[in-house]
Amino acid sequence: MHASIRALAVAAAVMMTLVAAARPATAQWQIDSKDGQSSLKVGFLVQPELELLQTADQTGTSKNLFIRRFRLLFGGTLNEHWSFFFETDSPNTGKASPEPSGGSTGSKDQDVFVQDAYVTYSQGHAFKVDAGMILLPHSRNGTQSAATLLAIDYGPYTFIDSGPCGERAGCDYGVQLRGYPANQPIEYRLAVAQGVRGLEARNPLRITGRAVYYPFGAETVFFYDGTFQGTKRQVGVGAGFDAQDDPRIYSADAFFETPLFDRTQGVTLQLN
Repeated sequence: MHASIRALAVAAAVMMTLVAAARPATAQWQIDSKDGQSSLKVGFLVQPELELLQTADQTGTSKNLFIRRFRLLFGGTLNEHWSFFFETDSPNTGKASPEPSGGSTGSKDQDVFVQDAYVTYSQGHAFKVDAGMILLPHSRNGTQSAATLLAIDYGPYTFIDSGPCGERAGCDYGVQLRGYPANQPIEYRLAVAQGVRGLEARNPLRITGRAVYYPFGAETVFFYDGTFQGTKRQVGVGAGFDAQDDPRIYSADAFFETPLFDRTQGVTLQLN
């Protein structure tokens, strides 16, 4: 038996509010310059969780009440061409650490690290450059905001490459080209990242790419949404790859959302 209950969610990067069931935030702290060219946004994401998990010998129940994610977020724009985003993460804070045998030492995890840190140069929707510590774009679920997940967490294989490649939940150091040309029915992302450097850092760099077709117009943000809460119709069909020498990752995904009942409800489907 495994039950996980998200008690509270604070949604949307650089936004702050307390809501249930991962509803997008409606408030934020933001400072704008007088000319409107520059802005600074500050927020946080907190997701408390209650987890009840049957022990390996099936004789008891492990109980954890902890913070699945606690993130501090900073973002903003310098002018029409330059923007930035930075966030920390402290995952599973207070959760008892399991042993490889399936038991638990009872010690509580507590760690803080940089999750994302990048700057973006933009020449309109058709051409953007992201540089820093970024989510690599080989799937929709892997490039999705943690604040908008429909499930309590990402898919079990979404970040299967993170451990072997030394990533932070899909993030690596690199540069990415991104754009939405031809009036935005198409999205492209092409990234060059560190990957596994190997002995004396001789390994080739890691190449990751992704293309998406949107019949109703592209999502022109860095982090994909998990749902629009029935406020719009959106369809996206994408494919990606990730390569560094011999290792390869290939992916395909689809996203569908449509409003119902005069946009007061909606249906959302995602396949990765």
